[in-house]
Amino acid sequence: ILYGSTLIARCSYEQSPVPKIILECANHIEKNEDYMRAEGIYRKSGSQLLIEEIEREFITCDTTISIELENLLNEDVHAVASVLKRYLRRLPNPVLSFQIYEPLINTVRENRLMNNLPLKSVGNRSLTSDNACYKPALESICKILSYLPVEHYELLKFLAEHINKITAYSDSNLMNLYNLSLVFAPGLIRDYSGDKDISDMKERNYIIGFIVGNYRDIF
Repeated sequence: ILYGSTLIARCSYEQSPVPKIILECANHIEKNEDYMRAEGIYRKSGSQLLIEEIEREFITCDTTISIELENLLNEDVHAVASVLKRYLRRLPNPVLSFQIYEPLINTVRENRLMNNLPLKSVGNRSLTSDNACYKPALESICKILSYLPVEHYELLKFLAEHINKITAYSDSNLMNLYNLSLVFAPGLIRDYSGDKDISDMKERNYIIGFIVGNYRDIF
């Protein structure tokens, strides 16, 4: 079962560190610079009909890639990006699992990271290397991430690198680190009950930005 199975179960079934649907969608976007430059990539949604067609074809193909699927992926890059995000949102336990949700949120709040290490400095070594808060924050977050199941950790690493590549084209696609953190956070981190969607929104967006912007130091 593609949708409804846990990330651990899916990786075990496919015998792959990253689910095929994520791998194929991300690689499809990365292989063409025009796709990477597409305005609003990951923010704009593709046709709902096409998104559902692609999802059905992934289910039908199982662990292989059909000509039909390749043709569908070539129709619209925004639909491909939407398929990737929808898969993440539908995982029973998100990539940043329920088990590490509170430790991550508490780390951001207790260390006032949004003020002391604003996202505009994240990933900019000239700004972070001189900031006394950076190394302790990095160590705290790395320690928390070490408690993730290996499948969650590997997918987080893959996505952080992929999203970082997208930011390199932000002059064209208008999707900088902040914007991409906003659109990916709902699919990557959430609390178990959903009660904290609003109250923790800024912290969740920050966590995604911090991980993506500093992925070379984290992984």
